[in-house]
Amino acid sequence: MLDYIKENATWIFSGIGVTALTVLFFFLRGLFKKEHPQKQKVSGSSVGIQAGRDANVVTKKKGAR
Repeated sequence: MLDYIKENATWIFSGIGVTALTVLFFFLRGLFKKEHPQKQKVSGSSVGIQAGRDANVVTKKKGAR
């Protein structure tokens, strides 16, 4: 690996090489990203509750005190 870098140092550290390494870095980082964003649509007078794990929702019944 070090021999490859020594032989191709001019290309690697030129503008094209830096761009290629940056694109490769972000591509590989995206493959191993653990975050999975959740999406939810709520319309009208609805209430949207979104939780990553457990959600406890307590509502009052009509007429209860």
